Amino acid sequence: MDRDIVLEMRDIVKVYPGIRALDHASLRLVRGEIHGLVGENGAGKSTLMKILLGDQHADGGEIWYKGEQVHFRSPSDALKAGISMIPQEISLIDTMDLAENIWVGRQRQLTKYGFLNKKLRNKKTRELFEKLGIRLKPEMSAGGLSAGNKQLVALAKAVSNHAELIIMDEPTSSLSSSEVEVLERIVRQLASEGATIIFIGHKLDEIFKLCDRLTVLRDGRYI
Repeated sequence: MDRDIVLEMRDIVKVYPGIRALDHASLRLVRGEIHGLVGENGAGKSTLMKILLGDQHADGGEIWYKGEQVHFRSPSDALKAGISMIPQEISLIDTMDLAENIWVGRQRQLTKYGFLNKKLRNKKTRELFEKLGIRLKPEMSAGGLSAGNKQLVALAKAVSNHAELIIMDEPTSSLSSSEVEVLERIVRQLASEGATIIFIGHKLDEIFKLCDRLTVLRDGRYI
């Protein structure tokens, strides 16, 4: 397999009772690209991503990731391999600050002698925000954040997980035009640094403006 090909999903089939959700669907991603995944509701986009992440199992086909055939058993399994999903509805914990939200579940990376180093957590979060040009503070509460800022925090969390492949599901659906511009800038930055982005959307003007290539699904088939 070409070393620049990060992901290849070949002839993926998924059948539910009475419905063939995916009919030999395919997806091929190159390192460092922003790849649009488009199609009408019910085209199979979400099902294809759930199969990639191990949230559902395919009834046929193969998945190759970084030159090796893989079969992730769960989204956490995929995350360990460097694949992160940012859902359409961002679920931050409102009672926590931004640093806590980004590192939740990974506090052991920030402990010393068995105690959580909050200064280190804030320092790492601040460095992450500065790298991405996010104008937020680690100590800010997640409660009351705009939809756009929640997307930025979710992106920062994906980067902190060292994600090499980031899936974004309808990320601009509830953002203002200025928030969309900030999001697009960060996505381009991440791609320029070698990350691969799957951008799922319906707004074709945004897709054509931002994405390098497109994959179109219709009725579960690759078009």
